Amino acid sequence: MRCRRVICQECALTWDGVNHCRACLEQRRGQTRGGRSWLRWAGWTAVTSALFLATGWAMAWSIGLWARRW
Repeated sequence: MRCRRVICQECALTWDGVNHCRACLEQRRGQTRGGRSWLRWAGWTAVTSALFLATGWAMAWSIGLWARRW
């Protein structure tokens, strides 16, 4: 615990075997999440856009292929 406050057992939250107060735990969780959430969203957006376009292209290609057979 970084703040060294005395807290009761019911108020303490355990993480990695160490009791933390709620403020210290929220601060620690914020550090582990990191600031790359926007990069992760941008990556997933690019991947899903590419899959969406590839699916549309495949559907158009397959319809064209079937149209030639008839």
